[in-house]
Amino acid sequence: MPREKSALQVYHECIHKKFRRSWKPAPGGSPVHIRFTVEKDGSITDAVVHESSGDATRDESALAFVRGQTLDALPVELAERLGRLQIDYLL
Repeated sequence: MPREKSALQVYHECIHKKFRRSWKPAPGGSPVHIRFTVEKDGSITDAVVHESSGDATRDESALAFVRGQTLDALPVELAERLGRLQIDYLL
């Protein structure tokens, strides 16, 4: 019998689907590692380039993309337990 996914896994999958659907980088190049915080209401704060792709234009584009996203509010279970959620993401 398959195990039920946790609220955290489901939330991560939602972010991944949204970002992959919307992020359209230039072909080629290395990914950029962005670190950001998701607040209870789904707003994104504290977004920074954690590891550069080696291409400043790509890094800035990825950072602007993440900062411009609106996410769903954290599920109640996560909001109560964590308050906010730090995410590391490769774009």
